Amino acid sequence: MALTDNLLKILDHVAYGYSGKALTLGIQELLLSDDYKKKLDKKLKKNFFNFSADSILKNLGFSKIDTLEYPGMDDAVISLDLNKKLPKKYHSRYDFIFDLGFMEHVYNVPEMMKSLHLLLKPNGKIVHFNPCQGTMNHGFYNFQPTFYFSFYKTCNYKNLKIFLIESK
Repeated sequence: MALTDNLLKILDHVAYGYSGKALTLGIQELLLSDDYKKKLDKKLKKNFFNFSADSILKNLGFSKIDTLEYPGMDDAVISLDLNKKLPKKYHSRYDFIFDLGFMEHVYNVPEMMKSLHLLLKPNGKIVHFNPCQGTMNHGFYNFQPTFYFSFYKTCNYKNLKIFLIESK
């Protein structure tokens, strides 16, 4: 679960107009190349060593970033098992959700997808950055583009975009 060069390039390219309250699934690491760190230093006029995943996301325009993690794991704002039904008190709380390598580690994917849908405010947005193919022994699943299209079209989401990135 990390912010990577490729993810930040996609977010910059798509330019959704990031604002409001965001949720990251899992504590995010920064896995950026030295070249991308220099680019961020120049763009944001800061020394990269002062960056965190939250500071980069706030710089995109989010006013607040919460983190959801499995109970007993890293220090997170929300401790929940997304294999189970989402408590109502969490419904419609977020404008944006980042699933940056979390979903493949959850066994009950249908329940998790339902929970992500419920966590979002109306017209909210979600970014999934999950393995598609060939990631042996990493999590329980790999996800094909048709999985996302089928789920989000069924739930009447608009503006669906898929980017496939070959990892090295």
